[in-house]
Amino acid sequence: MKKGSAPPFGSSWEDLDNSNNNDDFVPDIQKGQEELVDDDIPVNLLKIGKAQYNRLMQMQMVNNVLRNTGWTHETSTEANQNPPFVPGCVLSGTEWKAQVVKKHQEIQDECNANNQPKKTDQSSHPFVQGQENIVKVVDKSYLEKKFHNSEFQFQIEDSIVKYSLNVEQERAFHIVANHAVSPCSEQLKMYIGGIGGTGKSWVLQALSHFFAVHTELHRFVVVAPTGNAAVLLGGSTYHYLFGINEYSGNSNLSQIHGRLTGVEYVFFDEVSMLSARDMYKISFQLCKVLNITEIPFGNLNMVFSGDFAQLPPALGGENVSLYSRVIGAISSTSKSQEEAIGKALWHQVTTVVILRQNMHQKTQSTEDAQFH
Repeated sequence: MKKGSAPPFGSSWEDLDNSNNNDDFVPDIQKGQEELVDDDIPVNLLKIGKAQYNRLMQMQMVNNVLRNTGWTHETSTEANQNPPFVPGCVLSGTEWKAQVVKKHQEIQDECNANNQPKKTDQSSHPFVQGQENIVKVVDKSYLEKKFHNSEFQFQIEDSIVKYSLNVEQERAFHIVANHAVSPCSEQLKMYIGGIGGTGKSWVLQALSHFFAVHTELHRFVVVAPTGNAAVLLGGSTYHYLFGINEYSGNSNLSQIHGRLTGVEYVFFDEVSMLSARDMYKISFQLCKVLNITEIPFGNLNMVFSGDFAQLPPALGGENVSLYSRVIGAISSTSKSQEEAIGKALWHQVTTVVILRQNMHQKTQSTEDAQFH
């Protein structure tokens, strides 16, 4: 085409005959604009139609923008400035998968090793949930700060000092930590509330440190409704951990049970994003996986956290939320019945600590306090 010996190329969607009212079209050629150059290909403006001319002008405008912004300029980089990454070993895809499975099994074996019962006197060990024919009366004093455990009191106080917990955060931390070291304690269903910045995640970090000191971190897991929230807390989504929305039958129950082996406490963040039906699905799935159908959540201790003034459920909004007044009015369908059960499960959460001190902005005016 540059030499002029070949006919111009036209695709199937172009009007080669210029029959689209372009027979008499003559582009407005300014002085010095007899040829439009695009990528060094000269085009005779007198031999093209109106549609092709407009398209070429648009292409030329985009090219000018790219040239003026420097996108088409070549950048020179020194060879030694960014040395190429050299992996420690080169494996195929199958070999990498085998390495991942091997590492996962090592972590699972370590978790199971830490989950073995101690050889000491189990009747006096605070982490033992109880023994047959052994009765020990324990009241609910672990819900209060005056609760004192001589064996683990130093570790509890050390975690509080390490993370500089305020009075409200310390109260929430004490309840969970004291419950964890109390033998034969009943199921804990707790809610930690507060606006953003009051330090709910700080309590979580203190609890994780407390369990890690005793090599009991496998007893404590963190879940959230979304991946972003889970990553910020170093946890996972409850869909993955509990196996919800997996429709492959009971074949995955063993895998889910393996992920929950040794788990006793579940820290659930952003609980406001849960609908009442989601709460039912979580409890139903945990009961099925752990084979404990008569106790909600499979007898796991649930610690919910979140601010109901921030994020409602993604699907349905406030009409399907845990505090919805519409739920339970009609129970003619299975969905409405599941929602009613989920709301009833939420009403069983009777241990509540509200965090009110904003740790991100400790200096508050009178107006800030009123708005709070």
